[in-house]
Amino acid sequence: MKKSKLLSLAFCLLAAMSLTSCLGDDDENKVTQLTPGEIKMAFNVIKGSYTGYVYFLSVDEKQKQVRDSVKATWEIPTDSTLIIKGFKSSLLAKNITDAKMKTAIEALPDQDIPCRIRIFQKDPIGFYVLPIVSPFKGLTYNAGKHDVQVAFWNNTESFGVYDLAKNITEFRVIEAGVVVDGKASTVYSGYDTFVFSASERI
Repeated sequence: MKKSKLLSLAFCLLAAMSLTSCLGDDDENKVTQLTPGEIKMAFNVIKGSYTGYVYFLSVDEKQKQVRDSVKATWEIPTDSTLIIKGFKSSLLAKNITDAKMKTAIEALPDQDIPCRIRIFQKDPIGFYVLPIVSPFKGLTYNAGKHDVQVAFWNNTESFGVYDLAKNITEFRVIEAGVVVDGKASTVYSGYDTFVFSASERI
């Protein structure tokens, strides 16, 4: 899959904003916070349900990394909420190195993942995204029960943007690790970026 031009544009805008914010307090007027009215107007544009694909890296039969995708749906019901519908548990477990934990998570039903969002930009409309994955309580593996939670990065690289021409949104989130029984675990290999791209609005 070719890299999303839309997300690339948004990333450049984010980088520019970050650079501006680093110039010092004397330049604070260069970064403009949206007003409640502007946020409401932006939300009225992007609210609704979407269907499309989520893109990610996987390993093929030759053990080479390839870009893969599965169908995905999501909705934006409020100006602070995005809900990913039926996200495959196997994708959440993809980079877990503990084989028994991985198998236990893969066996779980698909997950609805609520995300907090914050609209930060109006032209184009941009918003930060933070997935909230509830703990898998009492997950049985390695001869015991454990509370396991998938963690995602909470930073400016987890964001979405609205495509005015296509009347759709795209966004990406970055899975960062797992927390087991309240403690960060070392059984996670690398980071996993999931890019959601709508093919239509429903």
